[in-house]
Amino acid sequence: MIITTQNFEMASLAKVGGKAFSLIELSQLNFNIPNFMILTTEYFDDFINRNQINLKSLLGRLNHDNIKEISEIICDDISKAKLCDEIKKQITQFISKDKKYSVRSSAADEDGSQDSFAGILESFLFKSDINEIEKSIIQCYQSCFTYRALQYRLQRKIDISHIKMAVVIQEMVEAEKAGVLFTANPTNGSRKEFVISANNGVGEGVVNGDCETDEYIFNLQSSQFDSYIKEKDFYYIQDSHGSKRVEVPKELVNQSVLSKDEIIDLCKLARTIVTLKQIPQDIEWAIKDNNIYLLQSRAITSLRPPQDKTEPIHYFDNSNIQESFCGVTTPLTFSYANEAYFRVYHQLLEVLGLSHTEIQKHEKRHWNMIAFIQGRVYYNINSWYEGLKLFPSFKSNKEDMESMMGLEHPIDLVEDSNLSLIEKIKLLPTLIKCYGKLILSFVKIDSIVSDFESHFKNEYAYFKRDEFTFMSLSELFELTDRIIERITTHWKAPIINDFYVMTFHGQALRFLKKYHFENPEITLSNLLAGEPGIQSTAPTKYLLKISDLIKKSGSDFDVLSQQEASKWKKYIHTNLPEVAKEIENYISLYGDRVVGELKLETKSLHQDDSFLYEYLKSYTEQDLSYQKYIENESKLRAQTEKEVFSEIKTKIGNKKLKRFKSLLIKTRKGVKYRENLRLLRTRTFGLSRSIYLEMGRQFKTYKILNEAEDIFYLTRDELERYRVGRSIQTDLLALVESRKLEYAKYHKTSPAHHFQTKGLVCLGNDFQDQHKNENNTDLKGIGCYPGIVNAEVYLTDNPQNAQEMKGKILCTMRTDPGWAPVFPLIKGLVVERGSLLSHSAVIAREMGIPTIVSIPGITSKLKHGERIEIDGESGTIQLVDRSL
Repeated sequence: MIITTQNFEMASLAKVGGKAFSLIELSQLNFNIPNFMILTTEYFDDFINRNQINLKSLLGRLNHDNIKEISEIICDDISKAKLCDEIKKQITQFISKDKKYSVRSSAADEDGSQDSFAGILESFLFKSDINEIEKSIIQCYQSCFTYRALQYRLQRKIDISHIKMAVVIQEMVEAEKAGVLFTANPTNGSRKEFVISANNGVGEGVVNGDCETDEYIFNLQSSQFDSYIKEKDFYYIQDSHGSKRVEVPKELVNQSVLSKDEIIDLCKLARTIVTLKQIPQDIEWAIKDNNIYLLQSRAITSLRPPQDKTEPIHYFDNSNIQESFCGVTTPLTFSYANEAYFRVYHQLLEVLGLSHTEIQKHEKRHWNMIAFIQGRVYYNINSWYEGLKLFPSFKSNKEDMESMMGLEHPIDLVEDSNLSLIEKIKLLPTLIKCYGKLILSFVKIDSIVSDFESHFKNEYAYFKRDEFTFMSLSELFELTDRIIERITTHWKAPIINDFYVMTFHGQALRFLKKYHFENPEITLSNLLAGEPGIQSTAPTKYLLKISDLIKKSGSDFDVLSQQEASKWKKYIHTNLPEVAKEIENYISLYGDRVVGELKLETKSLHQDDSFLYEYLKSYTEQDLSYQKYIENESKLRAQTEKEVFSEIKTKIGNKKLKRFKSLLIKTRKGVKYRENLRLLRTRTFGLSRSIYLEMGRQFKTYKILNEAEDIFYLTRDELERYRVGRSIQTDLLALVESRKLEYAKYHKTSPAHHFQTKGLVCLGNDFQDQHKNENNTDLKGIGCYPGIVNAEVYLTDNPQNAQEMKGKILCTMRTDPGWAPVFPLIKGLVVERGSLLSHSAVIAREMGIPTIVSIPGITSKLKHGERIEIDGESGTIQLVDRSL
């Protein structure tokens, strides 16, 4: 029941507890440890039984509701108990009259790698006789059953049925200096820094935080340390009654407690301990007569993730990509998109003429073009900037990319490399090759896009949605393979065109800025309006045509106008076959163009067409027609062209005008191609959505999943492994349920749109914007289409309530092309995220709707139903009936 230096070999963790076992380990390794003895957990059991404490029964009743009651009963019973005579005799033989002793708790599950019980279990200092020590031992036993200790166990789900306590009785060192040493910096989490707190005298004032202490931060890499010397007023020393406070001598008030050699020696000892223990340690130490004594060493079980300067920094932004993947997104969508980005940017490097070996060097970056943070999709800005270094003119390309992405805060993380002349000469052939290949692609952009559209049309025709339900799972998997092999891996045209748009839009904007045009962003935006043939607005035009047909149906329209939109479908399919046919054709062409169209979990018109009839009913109630829409498209463009071209000619002559017209033609073309190619991307995602949903239905039939939609909580890789026998978890039901719980939590989080992280992205970062200013009341953004509108705010993240939006200013976090059908109903548009090239800006321009984008925090600054006035040219918002 007692362990001393004479029988250390009998000790075990279960027998002596974590704290005592650590002391034994250090003693056996010849560290300088003050003499100690241990009352084992076997004696604890004997103590409980001998004193007839009904511990097992009491703990068997313990729950979260009766902790206080059970704790009081157990502690009261222990307080009345006594040590047996034999144990008291052995303790008396161990102690000396001229020495002081500490009595420390050492629970069998204390100071492990998971649970430290720090600050919960008691220790008692400066005890000198058997009576004081006996009382302290009993108090240690009590501390294992206090309210805090029992609550700690229940909260951390630590076993309560076999609580055992050992106790360490140890000689105290009459220290000249003492303190604690952490082998990982508790402030920033760095394992490359040791932190020492030290004071004169014994360590009581350091441990309880009573004294001012000197601090030393030792860097393991440089073997240098920084000293933080405090103005010390008192410290503790031993005396006949235990300890007492004494004033610090005047000459020591501002003098370092530790010498350089003592700091180095302490850190050497600490490093040896960590190497042996393989986990950061909290070490109590004392120095007497130039000898270092280790009083205890326990594992640091809770440490904040590292935040020091050496940790890698990553930047993330979703200003633009949230238009495609809005809000919380499922694992299947992200894994699908992530693989698509990887394949597409590999193809870009093929276009640039890089060899297979050179392309392989970029694989890691291509897998990290996008990131997944708390269920949201972000651009990994580091990867994008690194990719731009393949081209000359990094600075201008960086500005153009930031403009296209809608980045509010440009980042200087990646800059032009400061290369030597020889290094530049070596790099020159690659730069020339890449840039030359890209320029050649720009020259051939028309044929590249045309060939891609033709190829896509042929491949898309292969897939028959009506046949999916008759296919086996193996056949459905083969369809997903075909999409990758025949469509996604032939996606060069869209990515080339994205660079085409970025380049010429950036050049046109810099031209206007260079020659000091007023509001150059808005001027260029107006010049881009009215481009014919843009597919982003084609669905809306088609709906207007259908609306015109309904209006011309005479008595049928009279009947429909009196009915709820939910009854329109049945009536139209029964009484208006021509309209029904047009609706079916619309769904065939644009059924995947819905809000959240690139999220596989989104319900498209192929799955639910009910909200389509909401739009049609709203259109028929407004003074809207296809012909009016067409007539309004090009008015602003013609007026702006006349003014801008005249000003350029007057200011800088015909040659510059010709140059600008060329840039404008290329920009318009690129924007049109981009929007049209994105519709093809939408159709690709739509096909995959239908295939995976059918897989989900079949998985449900075979009891692999509970619901068909649960398939969206798996990743592409997990499905593929399940298909070919490489699954590391085949219980997909359990996997999906755990994912659902995690993603439910994500819906309650609000990560910023732009933030930086240090170290491991998902460890210890709060995903909040370091630039965020809570007191910012600025109501100004980027104007995209001119016009002043005074109306009520309709604040929403879902455009399906079309009837309620009519005649109002729509305010939302973001939009995508699926919002387009609601635009003809509203008077104005205010979008928190986005840029001049975002979907909302492009579509609103084409529809002639006064629009402002990129107004930080606007969705939290405006109230639903309040009246505001927006100026789509200046980008300003005025509150009409409320002050900020």
